[in-house]
Formats: sequence, C-alpha cells, structure tokens
Amino acid sequence: MAFRKQPDSLDEFAALADQLRDKADWYLLAEYFRLRSKGLRQQAKSVLETLILQASKWAFPRRKELLLWIGHNDHKQRSIVPPNFHAEILEPTVVQWLESEPSNADANYLFGIYVAMHDDNLISGEFIDRALQIEPRHQYALSRKLRWLVDYVFFAQHELPGVYLGSV
Repeated sequence: MAFRKQPDSLDEFAALADQLRDKADWYLLAEYFRLRSKGLRQQAKSVLETLILQASKWAFPRRKELLLWIGHNDHKQRSIVPPNFHAEILEPTVVQWLESEPSNADANYLFGIYVAMHDDNLISGEFIDRALQIEPRHQYALSRKLRWLVDYVFFAQHELPGVYLGSV
C-alpha cells in the first residue's frame, strides 16, 4: 500500500486543530493535530492510538461524520492522518458506507481515494467518475479528477523534446 505523505508544514496541523475547536467529540483528533503542530510526534502517536481504540467502537453515523470531515480536509497531495488511521478507521467506515449507500456521491468519492487508490484490484478513477455521475458538481471529486488529468498530461509530456517538431 502506498500512502500519501503527511503535511510538511506544522502550521497545517495547527490550522486543523483550530478547525476542531468546537467539536468536543473529536478532542483527541484536535489534540493529535495540536501535538503534531508542535513537532511532538511520539506524544501525538500515543493520542492517535487512543483515538483509534475509541473511534473503532463508535456507531457508524459518528464514524461517517469523522470520515467526511477528514475527506473534505484531506484534499491536498498529502494526507492529514497516518496510514494506521486510514486502515483501522477510514477504510472500514467508507466500505460500510458504500455498501449501504452505493448511489451516494460522497461514499463513492471517499471509497475512491481511501480504498481503491490503495488496492491493486480496484480502479480509483472509476469511483471518482461514479461520484461525478451521481453528483456532477461534486467539488472534491472534480478537483481530484482535474488534478489527476493535469498530472497525467504533465507526466506524458516529460518525454517530449524541448523544441518544436515540424515546420513553421
């Protein structure tokens, strides 16, 4: 499994902790981000392990709300939570959500980025496309698809010579 790296900027973690200031239920996630923003990785890891133990026992609607928040804040090239949180909380939640609501655009989008992207037997783009078929103005799916297309074009052109081919 190839996971995206976490943010380089400690300020990004501080901003995420600030966003969670009003979410009393997610104080451990806010504390994880706060500790990461201070560079305290070992303490943050300990808090995250406690969060994983607690969140794995939460009812589905509560885990789904957390998944949505993370998914809507995790739209850059780097992931805001580490791989063990993906594997133990995000992936099982999005799989359960997609099984119960296969025509939900958010469920398809999040399945595409959290499960299919890390599974060689699934094609992530199909789930992003399905999300866009369900909800053509899904901003996160549109952004992800556009970024993939730009990356594809950027990679495809890297073999082209640096000069114009053909007559003027």
